[in-house]
Amino acid sequence: MKNRWIIIPITLLCLGTQVSVDAADVSQPFAHQELQNQAKEIAKWKADRESLPRIKIEKADGEKEMSSGSLPSAAFYVQEITLKNLPEELDFLYDLLPSYENRNLKLSDIEELVRELNQKLQDKGYVTSQVVIPEQNLSGEKLVLYCTPGKLGQVVYAKGSEILPWKNAFPIREGDLMNLRMLEEGLENMKRVSSLDVSMKILPPNEPGFSDLELTIHSQKQVHGSLSFDDSGMKETGKDQFTTSLGFDRVFNANDVLYISNTLDTNRDWSEKGTRSQSFSYSIPYGKNRLTISHSRNWYNQLVFSKPYDFTSSGKSQTSRVSLEHMISRSQTERRSMDITVSKRDSHYFINDAEIPVQAMNTSALEIGFNDRIYFGRNTLYLRLAHKQGMGWFGAQKENEYPDAPKTRYQMWLFDVDWYQPFTMGHRPATFSSSLHGQWNTKGNRLYGVDMLSIGNRYTVNGFDGEYTLMGESGWYLRNELASTIPSLHSEVYMGLDVGAVYGVSTDTLVGRTIAGATIGMRGTFSSGISYDAFISRSLYKPEGYHTKRWPMGFTITCKF
Repeated sequence: MKNRWIIIPITLLCLGTQVSVDAADVSQPFAHQELQNQAKEIAKWKADRESLPRIKIEKADGEKEMSSGSLPSAAFYVQEITLKNLPEELDFLYDLLPSYENRNLKLSDIEELVRELNQKLQDKGYVTSQVVIPEQNLSGEKLVLYCTPGKLGQVVYAKGSEILPWKNAFPIREGDLMNLRMLEEGLENMKRVSSLDVSMKILPPNEPGFSDLELTIHSQKQVHGSLSFDDSGMKETGKDQFTTSLGFDRVFNANDVLYISNTLDTNRDWSEKGTRSQSFSYSIPYGKNRLTISHSRNWYNQLVFSKPYDFTSSGKSQTSRVSLEHMISRSQTERRSMDITVSKRDSHYFINDAEIPVQAMNTSALEIGFNDRIYFGRNTLYLRLAHKQGMGWFGAQKENEYPDAPKTRYQMWLFDVDWYQPFTMGHRPATFSSSLHGQWNTKGNRLYGVDMLSIGNRYTVNGFDGEYTLMGESGWYLRNELASTIPSLHSEVYMGLDVGAVYGVSTDTLVGRTIAGATIGMRGTFSSGISYDAFISRSLYKPEGYHTKRWPMGFTITCKF
C-alpha cells in the first residue's frame, strides 16, 4: 500500500507536464486495443454487406400487349398529348411526351410511345400499372392516352405460412400504388432477420386495378448464439479472446433484432493483464427507415514493470450510438440511402486503481453518410461517403485551446469502397473482393488516439502481428482477397494482398507511414454450426525499425447454436 501511494504523485506530476501534447503514454496501449476493435467492427460490417442477399422480384406475367384497333392506320398531326387518370406519383411519364408532340404520328409511332411509357413504368417498379390507347378521333390534333394505375390489394399468407407482422418492414400499404422496389425493400428488411425465410408472389387481380400480395414465411428459433475463440488480442492486455454472443429475433415481433456479446481474455490473473468488453445492439425497420441503437463497454488492465516499483495501468470506456438510415431511392440495380449517427464516448484511465483526472475523456460526435449499392450483373459495388464532426453535446468536455493539444471538435471525411465479384475458377466457385477504407482529418490538427486511423493488424493490413501499429489523424488501407471454394471440405482457401498509409501531425515521430502485407489462409463452415478461419501472413513492405513477427499467424474458431 505504501509503495502505491509513493508512485501515484510522482506519476501524476510527470503526466501533467505532457498531457496537453500527447494525452500521456498511459492510454496508448488501450487506444491501440480500441482502434483494433473499431477495425474489427468495420470488417464485420463489410462481411455483413457481402452476405446480404440480393433481393430481386421478377414480374410474373409477360409484357402487356397494346391494342391498336381503336386508331386508324393513317398518319395524323398531333399537337398535344394528354395522359388521363395519371396519379401524381407517375408524373415522370410526362418527360417522354414532348418528343412526340407537334409532329405527324403514324399508328406505329403511337404504339412506340405507349411501349416507352409502359417500359418506364416497369423500370420504376410499377409493374401492375399500364398506359393504354382509348378509342378516339385524332382530327382535333390531340392524342389522349389513359393510365390504369395498379394498386396493392390485400396482403395474404400462403397455405402453410406462418402469420407474422409485415407492415413495419414494408414501405407500402394496402391501397398504395404497387411498386416492385418497395416490395423488394420490405422483403430485404424481413430477410435481415436471420431466423426468417420469406418469399412473396404477386397474385392476379381479383378486381380491376388491384393485385394481392402473397407472403410465405417460415421461421426457425428466435434465439440463437455463438461461442468464439481467437487470438486477435494484444499481448499487453490479453491475446487469446473468448466471445459469447446471443441474438434475439423479433423481440417485439416487429422484424427487429437484438444482439448481445461478451468478450474476455483467457488470462486467469486479471491483476497482471486482461481485457473485458460487453456490447449490445438493437435494430428495427420502419418502411424506408431503420433505427439502430448500440452500446459497448470495455475494460483493459496491464501490469507495467518499472523501477523502483511495478504498477498497474488500467482503463475503461463506454460508447453509445444511435443511428437512423433512410432509403432515398431504389431501382433494379441500385439502392441509395443516407444515415445519421450520434455517438457519445466516455473513458477513464487509472494507475494502481487511482484515476488520472487529466486523462478522462467525454466526447460526442455527429456523422452523416451517404451510401450507394450498385449491382453489375452478379457483381456488387458499395460506396459510402460520410462527414464526422466532434460536437459539444451531452456534457462533452470543452476543447483544449493549447495549439498542439489533441482536439475533440474535429471534422473528418470517412470513405468506403467495396467491390465483390463471384466467378468460376476452373470448375470451382470463387470470389474476388476489394475493400478501401479511409479517413481525412480536414483541419489537420492533432487528434486523440481513439479518433485516429491505425493500420498493421489482421483487420486492416495483414502481414503484421498488431502489437505495433502505425497511427495517424488521416489515412487509408486497401484490402484485396481472392478465394476459391473446396466443396468437399466445406471450406475455401484465400489469399490476400493489403496496403495502407497514415498521415497527420502525429506521424512525424513514427518510423514510417506506409506498410504492405500478404496473407494466405483457409476457412470453412460445417453443418454442425462449427466454423474456422486460420491464416499465416508476411509483411511485404515495412519501414526500418517497424517491429513485427516474421510470419504472423492467427485463428478463429466459432460454434453457432
